[in-house]
Amino acid sequence: MPQTPLDKMLTSKNAFLAMVVAVSAWSIMKPDIDLNPLGDPTGDPEEWTVSEMEVWLGRRGLETFGTREEVLERVRMCMRARK
Repeated sequence: MPQTPLDKMLTSKNAFLAMVVAVSAWSIMKPDIDLNPLGDPTGDPEEWTVSEMEVWLGRRGLETFGTREEVLERVRMCMRARK
């Protein structure tokens, strides 16, 4: 029995490579990945990136949106309240 176009595609190395590339791209661009699995950022919040501040606030159930200054002020207020 001759192979159909679907059979050829399923046995093709190109289809396998396309699937590997698609899975890799999805895992790289997946937005809910925790890029800091080791814990909270340490040191002076002034030196943290916005994403580090957002992670810190998010783990405490606080709002994570706004400008850098607004997010930094929220981090500072939360740190003062916990001391």
